[in-house]
Amino acid sequence: FEADSAETLRKANEKQLLDCDAVILWYGEGDEAWHATMESDLRKARGLRGGRALSATYTYLAGPPSDAKEEMVLMEESELINGLDAEEVSTELMAAFESELGQ
Repeated sequence: FEADSAETLRKANEKQLLDCDAVILWYGEGDEAWHATMESDLRKARGLRGGRALSATYTYLAGPPSDAKEEMVLMEESELINGLDAEEVSTELMAAFESELGQ
């Protein structure tokens, strides 16, 4: 992105994080650096929300596979939805996220 476009996108993402109740971070085509930036934005959002916690924050792993994604699965990271081998997003895959929203 050009500087102006990147700043506009960052502000739009920040506004969405302030207004939402829960987040699913879709980790598909992005690389490790992108994922680290998104995780950093989520940590920053906690401070920007004035103490209001998100109901749920999950990462959905989608193709293409990568070493970083496989490592996340092997380490059994919490709040992770492993859709690497899934052909589509299913209710079964989303069950934990939906459960947290219902609490």
